[in-house]
Amino acid sequence: MHQFKIDVTLDASLPFVFAAFHEPEYLSEWFAPGNCVVSQIMSDFKENGRYRIKMMEPSGVEMSLTL
Repeated sequence: MHQFKIDVTLDASLPFVFAAFHEPEYLSEWFAPGNCVVSQIMSDFKENGRYRIKMMEPSGVEMSLTL
């Protein structure tokens, strides 16, 4: 497994940042790379919770990010 750390300061309120990482309508706006779109988000947003984010390329190829 690969791990990485991002250390960044966001110019936004805590409630907005929380929503951006938790609410499907916000995640689908920024999460998918390039021309991909988010086609499905399922999350159990708590400590040790699991999630799955499905992304689709314009060609129809789907990718999933899961934990």
